[in-house]
Amino acid sequence: MDLIRHYESTELADKSDTVAFSTKAVYKTNLKNWIEPKWGGLLLRELEELPGVHVENWLKTVDLSTGTKAKVRNILSALCSHAMRYGWMKNHPIKGKVRQSAKTTRVQVALEVEELHALYEALELQFRVMLLLDVASGMRRGELLALQWMDFDFQKKTMSIHKAIWHQQVGPVKTMESERVMPLDDEMIADLLAWLGLRVVTHEGQATALARGRDEEPHPAGCRACRNYQAHHLAFVQTHVFDVVGRKWRGR
Repeated sequence: MDLIRHYESTELADKSDTVAFSTKAVYKTNLKNWIEPKWGGLLLRELEELPGVHVENWLKTVDLSTGTKAKVRNILSALCSHAMRYGWMKNHPIKGKVRQSAKTTRVQVALEVEELHALYEALELQFRVMLLLDVASGMRRGELLALQWMDFDFQKKTMSIHKAIWHQQVGPVKTMESERVMPLDDEMIADLLAWLGLRVVTHEGQATALARGRDEEPHPAGCRACRNYQAHHLAFVQTHVFDVVGRKWRGR
Protein backbone atom coordinates (compact mmCIF):
# COMPACT_ATOMS: atom_id res chain seq x y z
CA MET A 1 0.00 0.00 0.00
CA ASP A 2 1.41 3.38 -1.03
CA LEU A 3 -0.10 4.93 2.10
CA ILE A 4 2.01 2.68 4.33
CA ARG A 5 5.19 3.50 2.38
CA HIS A 6 4.47 7.23 2.65
CA TYR A 7 3.73 6.96 6.37
CA GLU A 8 6.96 5.06 6.97
CA SER A 9 9.04 7.53 4.95
CA THR A 10 7.68 10.54 6.83
CA GLU A 11 6.43 9.78 10.32
CA LEU A 12 8.70 6.76 10.90
CA ALA A 13 11.81 8.02 9.13
CA ASP A 14 15.09 7.71 11.04
CA LYS A 15 15.51 11.50 11.13
CA SER A 16 11.95 12.10 12.33
CA ASP A 17 11.73 13.11 15.99
CA THR A 18 7.95 12.84 16.32
CA VAL A 19 8.18 9.47 18.11
CA ALA A 20 10.88 7.55 19.95
CA PHE A 21 13.11 5.09 18.08
CA SER A 22 11.56 2.13 19.91
CA THR A 23 8.07 3.29 18.93
CA LYS A 24 9.11 3.57 15.28
CA ALA A 25 10.45 0.01 15.34
CA VAL A 26 7.25 -1.35 16.94
CA TYR A 27 5.09 0.51 14.41
CA LYS A 28 7.10 -0.82 11.47
CA THR A 29 6.92 -4.38 12.81
CA ASN A 30 3.16 -4.28 13.26
CA LEU A 31 2.63 -2.65 9.88
CA LYS A 32 4.69 -5.37 8.21
CA ASN A 33 3.38 -8.39 10.14
CA TRP A 34 -0.30 -7.57 10.63
CA ILE A 35 -1.72 -4.48 8.96
CA GLU A 36 -0.21 -4.71 5.47
CA PRO A 37 -0.89 -8.45 4.96
CA LYS A 38 -4.56 -7.95 5.88
CA TRP A 39 -5.42 -4.46 4.65
CA GLY A 40 -2.55 -3.51 2.36
CA GLY A 41 -4.43 -4.49 -0.79
CA LEU A 42 -7.24 -1.99 -0.20
CA LEU A 43 -7.54 1.21 -2.21
CA LEU A 44 -7.81 4.42 -0.19
CA ARG A 45 -11.51 4.63 -1.06
CA GLU A 46 -12.04 1.07 0.18
CA LEU A 47 -10.12 1.75 3.38
CA GLU A 48 -12.18 4.89 4.02
CA GLU A 49 -15.42 2.91 3.65
CA LEU A 50 -14.21 -0.02 5.76
CA PRO A 51 -16.81 -0.82 8.47
CA GLY A 52 -15.29 -0.71 11.95
CA VAL A 53 -16.91 -4.01 12.88
CA HIS A 54 -14.83 -5.75 10.21
CA VAL A 55 -11.64 -4.58 11.94
CA GLU A 56 -13.07 -5.64 15.31
CA ASN A 57 -13.85 -9.13 14.05
CA TRP A 58 -10.40 -9.44 12.48
CA LEU A 59 -8.69 -8.44 15.73
CA LYS A 60 -10.58 -11.24 17.50
CA THR A 61 -8.98 -13.79 15.19
CA VAL A 62 -5.32 -12.77 15.52
CA ASP A 63 -3.20 -14.55 18.11
CA LEU A 64 -1.98 -11.50 20.03
CA SER A 65 -2.36 -10.16 23.54
CA THR A 66 -5.11 -7.63 24.16
CA GLY A 67 -2.52 -4.89 24.59
CA THR A 68 -0.90 -5.69 21.25
CA LYS A 69 -4.29 -5.88 19.54
CA ALA A 70 -5.07 -2.39 20.84
CA LYS A 71 -1.69 -1.22 19.57
CA VAL A 72 -2.39 -2.65 16.11
CA ARG A 73 -5.78 -0.89 16.11
CA ASN A 74 -4.10 2.38 17.10
CA ILE A 75 -1.44 2.07 14.38
CA LEU A 76 -4.14 1.45 11.76
CA SER A 77 -5.93 4.51 13.14
CA ALA A 78 -2.73 6.58 12.89
CA LEU A 79 -2.36 5.45 9.29
CA CYS A 80 -5.85 6.72 8.49
CA SER A 81 -5.19 10.00 10.32
CA HIS A 82 -2.06 10.40 8.19
CA ALA A 83 -4.15 10.01 5.03
CA MET A 84 -6.63 12.61 6.26
CA ARG A 85 -3.85 15.13 7.02
CA TYR A 86 -2.74 14.91 3.39
CA GLY A 87 -6.30 15.19 2.10
CA TRP A 88 -6.45 11.66 0.73
CA MET A 89 -9.39 10.68 2.96
CA LYS A 90 -12.28 12.67 4.39
CA ASN A 91 -13.76 10.18 6.83
CA HIS A 92 -11.91 8.27 9.54
CA PRO A 93 -12.92 4.58 9.49
CA ILE A 94 -11.24 3.62 12.77
CA LYS A 95 -11.36 6.41 15.34
CA GLY A 96 -14.29 5.87 17.71
CA LYS A 97 -15.57 2.98 15.60
CA VAL A 98 -13.34 0.03 16.49
CA ARG A 99 -13.54 -1.31 20.03
CA GLN A 100 -10.55 -3.15 21.44
CA SER A 101 -9.69 -3.35 25.12
CA ALA A 102 -6.05 -3.03 26.13
CA LYS A 103 -6.67 -4.55 29.56
CA THR A 104 -4.17 -7.29 30.24
CA THR A 105 -5.38 -10.81 30.78
CA ARG A 106 -2.19 -11.80 32.56
CA VAL A 107 -1.86 -11.08 36.27
CA GLN A 108 1.35 -9.24 37.13
CA VAL A 109 2.97 -10.74 40.18
CA ALA A 110 5.33 -8.50 42.13
CA LEU A 111 8.28 -9.98 43.93
CA GLU A 112 7.89 -10.63 47.63
CA VAL A 113 10.16 -8.65 49.91
CA GLU A 114 12.18 -11.79 50.62
CA GLU A 115 12.59 -12.45 46.89
CA LEU A 116 13.72 -8.89 46.31
CA HIS A 117 16.23 -9.24 49.13
CA ALA A 118 17.54 -12.48 47.62
CA LEU A 119 17.88 -10.78 44.24
CA TYR A 120 19.78 -7.92 45.84
CA GLU A 121 22.18 -10.24 47.64
CA ALA A 122 22.91 -12.23 44.47
CA LEU A 123 23.97 -9.22 42.42
CA GLU A 124 27.36 -7.63 41.92
CA LEU A 125 27.92 -4.00 42.89
CA GLN A 126 26.93 -2.35 39.61
CA PHE A 127 23.75 -4.39 39.30
CA ARG A 128 22.80 -3.67 42.90
CA VAL A 129 23.02 0.03 42.14
CA MET A 130 20.85 -0.47 39.05
CA LEU A 131 18.28 -2.31 41.16
CA LEU A 132 18.26 0.42 43.81
CA LEU A 133 17.78 3.11 41.18
CA ASP A 134 15.01 1.25 39.40
CA VAL A 135 12.95 0.11 42.37
CA ALA A 136 12.58 3.68 43.65
CA SER A 137 12.01 5.42 40.34
CA GLY A 138 10.11 2.92 38.19
CA MET A 139 12.31 3.67 35.18
CA ARG A 140 11.89 1.75 31.98
CA ARG A 141 14.74 -0.59 31.11
CA GLY A 142 15.93 1.66 28.29
CA GLU A 143 15.92 4.70 30.56
CA LEU A 144 17.98 2.88 33.16
CA LEU A 145 20.56 1.67 30.65
CA ALA A 146 20.87 5.13 29.07
CA LEU A 147 21.89 6.86 32.32
CA GLN A 148 25.30 8.53 32.27
CA TRP A 149 27.29 10.13 35.07
CA MET A 150 26.45 13.55 33.67
CA ASP A 151 22.79 12.81 34.51
CA PHE A 152 23.58 12.82 38.24
CA ASP A 153 23.97 16.03 40.23
CA PHE A 154 25.48 15.01 43.55
CA GLN A 155 25.31 18.54 44.95
CA LYS A 156 21.61 18.96 44.23
CA LYS A 157 21.04 15.24 44.96
CA THR A 158 19.09 14.63 41.78
CA MET A 159 19.02 12.25 38.82
CA SER A 160 17.85 13.48 35.41
CA ILE A 161 15.93 11.02 33.22
CA HIS A 162 15.71 12.41 29.71
CA LYS A 163 16.84 9.71 27.28
CA ALA A 164 16.50 6.00 26.59
CA ILE A 165 18.44 3.36 24.70
CA TRP A 166 16.87 0.64 22.56
CA HIS A 167 18.75 -1.70 20.22
CA GLN A 168 21.88 0.43 20.66
CA GLN A 169 20.02 3.58 19.59
CA VAL A 170 19.92 6.47 22.06
CA GLY A 171 16.95 8.78 21.80
CA PRO A 172 14.35 10.65 23.84
CA VAL A 173 12.22 8.99 26.49
CA LYS A 174 8.95 7.44 25.37
CA THR A 175 6.53 10.06 26.75
CA MET A 176 6.67 13.61 28.11
CA GLU A 177 5.80 12.28 31.55
CA SER A 178 8.83 9.98 31.43
CA GLU A 179 11.21 12.95 31.28
CA ARG A 180 11.73 13.89 34.90
CA VAL A 181 14.20 14.76 37.64
CA MET A 182 14.24 12.35 40.58
CA PRO A 183 15.64 13.06 44.05
CA LEU A 184 18.48 10.96 45.49
CA ASP A 185 19.07 10.31 49.17
CA ASP A 186 22.52 10.26 50.78
CA GLU A 187 22.71 6.45 50.80
CA MET A 188 21.91 6.25 47.08
CA ILE A 189 24.58 8.83 46.33
CA ALA A 190 27.10 6.88 48.40
CA ASP A 191 26.23 3.71 46.47
CA LEU A 192 26.68 5.47 43.14
CA LEU A 193 30.03 6.87 44.21
CA ALA A 194 31.08 3.43 45.42
CA TRP A 195 30.42 2.16 41.91
CA LEU A 196 32.32 5.09 40.45
CA GLY A 197 35.21 4.36 42.78
CA LEU A 198 34.71 7.29 45.13
CA ARG A 199 33.41 7.77 48.62
CA VAL A 200 31.70 10.64 50.35
CA VAL A 201 33.24 12.13 53.47
CA THR A 202 31.27 14.73 55.36
CA HIS A 203 33.42 17.47 56.86
CA GLU A 204 31.74 20.45 58.53
CA GLY A 205 28.63 19.95 56.45
CA GLN A 206 30.49 19.68 53.14
CA ALA A 207 30.36 16.48 51.06
CA THR A 208 33.73 15.61 49.56
CA ALA A 209 34.40 12.74 47.15
CA LEU A 210 37.57 10.73 47.85
CA ALA A 211 39.04 7.78 46.02
CA ARG A 212 38.08 4.36 47.31
CA GLY A 213 38.47 0.77 46.26
CA ARG A 214 36.06 -0.42 43.56
CA ASP A 215 35.42 -3.67 45.39
CA GLU A 216 33.67 -2.02 48.33
CA GLU A 217 30.01 -2.86 48.65
CA PRO A 218 27.17 -0.34 48.71
CA HIS A 219 25.26 0.27 51.91
CA PRO A 220 23.46 -2.97 52.77
CA ALA A 221 20.55 -1.12 54.37
CA GLY A 222 19.05 -4.52 55.03
CA CYS A 223 18.53 -4.04 51.91
CA ARG A 224 17.28 -0.50 51.34
CA ALA A 225 15.42 -1.54 48.18
CA CYS A 226 13.43 -4.04 50.20
CA ARG A 227 12.70 -1.46 52.87
CA ASN A 228 11.46 1.14 50.39
CA TYR A 229 9.53 -1.47 48.44
CA GLN A 230 7.77 -2.72 51.56
CA ALA A 231 7.01 0.73 52.96
CA HIS A 232 5.90 2.53 49.81
CA HIS A 233 5.36 -0.06 47.05
CA LEU A 234 7.26 2.30 44.77
CA ALA A 235 7.51 -0.03 41.79
CA PHE A 236 6.94 -3.56 40.55
CA VAL A 237 10.26 -5.31 40.17
CA GLN A 238 10.18 -8.37 37.97
CA THR A 239 13.03 -10.57 36.78
CA HIS A 240 12.79 -9.13 33.27
CA VAL A 241 13.31 -5.49 34.33
CA PHE A 242 16.76 -5.76 32.81
CA ASP A 243 17.71 -9.00 31.11
CA VAL A 244 21.21 -9.38 32.45
CA VAL A 245 20.02 -9.10 36.04
CA GLY A 246 17.17 -11.53 35.42
CA ARG A 247 19.48 -14.11 33.86
CA LYS A 248 21.98 -13.79 36.69
CA TRP A 249 19.33 -14.19 39.36
CA ARG A 250 17.62 -17.15 37.68
CA GLY A 251 21.00 -18.88 37.38
CA ARG A 252 21.65 -18.83 41.12
